[in-house]
Amino acid sequence: MSDLDADQLFQTFTTPFKAVAQSLQGCQDVAYAAHAFRRKNNRWPQDFSELSTFVEQSNGFLILGEYDRVDLTNLPNDELEITCVVSGRFAHLTLAAPN
Repeated sequence: MSDLDADQLFQTFTTPFKAVAQSLQGCQDVAYAAHAFRRKNNRWPQDFSELSTFVEQSNGFLILGEYDRVDLTNLPNDELEITCVVSGRFAHLTLAAPN
């Protein structure tokens, strides 16, 4: 097997895993920023725009990746639902308020 064939085989095998990892990473960035927002403001952000503004004002302490779409929904029991689409991949998380 040539180096080129080995590289193509490796890329074919790892591409789906990279896509899933990228999708989860994006949601984790949003989750971390949302928790930071909650710690500072004692509430969840109302939408992604509000969270993005908060991140921009963090002087580089927080960052968000690039997303096709992010939806934040405040749920009963002080939970936040995060729905992300990164590179066409869907990810979903529900965060509970810290005790």
